[in-house]
Amino acid sequence: QLGSCGGSAARRKAASLDLATSIVPGGGPSPVDADAVAPIEVDLLAGPLLVCGRGRSGRTAFLDGLQAMLGRGDRPPVVIRSTDLAVAADQVEAFLSTPGVTDPERSGSWALLMVDGADQCDTVAGADHALRSARDRLVAAVELHGRRLGVVMTADSGEARQRMAADGLV
Repeated sequence: QLGSCGGSAARRKAASLDLATSIVPGGGPSPVDADAVAPIEVDLLAGPLLVCGRGRSGRTAFLDGLQAMLGRGDRPPVVIRSTDLAVAADQVEAFLSTPGVTDPERSGSWALLMVDGADQCDTVAGADHALRSARDRLVAAVELHGRRLGVVMTADSGEARQRMAADGLV
């Protein structure tokens, strides 16, 4: 389980979408009443954010929308999003080893790791030593560099509940 990554002075607004016109599969308007939903602010560097739901509940669409919204911000993060844990771990380590990207007022000074289906990644990593090593590198990077590395993961709520005692992303 990812540990606490520490606080962050800078707040990242993570949900100020007009939900009536948010991104949905098929590109049409969302069936959500924007007046019935209030935006929330989440500090993406305070600790990992886990978005759970059942299949076809909009978890991937949430990541797509968040990535698009953050890309329009004043200081967008470097987004690291791969279905391959080893590739993601390499990209995180490359970002963290880049000199001169520590200024919090500069674009690209922080990275956001997006893991879609973290529960599935944990399942596969449990049986594959190389993927388990990559997963452990990601966990260590988040624990050590929480002020520069945010994490948003999705997981099937049923699978995540079953994995609560096991080590891993979820």
